[in-house]
Amino acid sequence: HMPEAFIKYNIMYEDGREGWVGLCNLGGLMTTFMTTGRCSGDLYRSEISWTENPKVWNVARRPIKTLADADQLLKSGRLLKALEICSRAIKKNDADVDAWHVLSSIHLRSGSNHKAVVAAKRACYLSKNQVFHLIHLGSCLANAGHIVEARGVAEKALRLDPSSHCDLSNLGALFVTCNEHQRGADLFKAALLRDNRNAQYWYNLASVQRMLGEIQESLRSVNKAIEINPAD
Repeated sequence: HMPEAFIKYNIMYEDGREGWVGLCNLGGLMTTFMTTGRCSGDLYRSEISWTENPKVWNVARRPIKTLADADQLLKSGRLLKALEICSRAIKKNDADVDAWHVLSSIHLRSGSNHKAVVAAKRACYLSKNQVFHLIHLGSCLANAGHIVEARGVAEKALRLDPSSHCDLSNLGALFVTCNEHQRGADLFKAALLRDNRNAQYWYNLASVQRMLGEIQESLRSVNKAIEINPAD
């Protein structure tokens, strides 16, 4: 959809490929559009800037093909393009654990639960069952309705004695999903011992405390979260 006051300029890339750049006048502010195109079957991001001397458009073309790109595409909901990058990375190196993890996340986001579990299991195998990948596998299994198996994976991750506050919080959330509310609360508290200024951890703890019937403790936790992040 082209907004009002939209001006389209044809441009020529250094390699001879033709393209375009759009300018939009938004309340007197000229905004440059980032364009994405294809060349020889590959995805590219065109980064466009203006120079006064000489007065020309400068176009830098960067291939969109890294896993970081795939992760950003996943977050923005562009699943097919993210899947294309991941599939290419795995074809190039079947032992790329990060590619398998992102692939699992793509399938999970798209609702392909079985494929998400398969890719997550591959990432666990390649990483020799790192806590981060075990937690992700457990989440995939839980999302697919395999609660008993997910609980077993959560137990396995817990036996590895996770130490990072992020792993502890995510593992706590997995246990809560598996209806192990007290264990989830204990892990949220452990995460807060390492990072007690994290509002999300306090919110998580407040939620599970409410599930456990600990109403006063839940109110204290949620008030702590609001104190840390009043805007949330």
